[in-house]
Amino acid sequence: MKSFRIIVSGRVQGVNFRSMMKSYAEKDGLKGNVRNLDDGRVEIYAKCNEEEKDKLVDWLKSNPGFSKVQDVKVDSVKGRVKMNGFEIIKEKSFLKDQGKSAKNFVKKLWIC
Repeated sequence: MKSFRIIVSGRVQGVNFRSMMKSYAEKDGLKGNVRNLDDGRVEIYAKCNEEEKDKLVDWLKSNPGFSKVQDVKVDSVKGRVKMNGFEIIKEKSFLKDQGKSAKNFVKKLWIC
């Protein structure tokens, strides 16, 4: 199995994207994590084979839920990355995490 870093841009914060990603990963047995970036994008680390990675990218590009994915960039991660299960990485404070998502969501609404 390989490890991949996937950056998803578009309207992907404030639309339950991380929860949908976690559900997808758990259903398909992917290991890794997902988190919001400060610039409005979402970062995913996934441990899977090439076929599973391609299937994940296709799912991301299908605009799951209320998201509007504009771009998906995939890079292989060199070295061993230990991942157990799949988790959502959040800011230390729930309010800060949700506030950042809401701010980036509103910003994307004005751009789209």
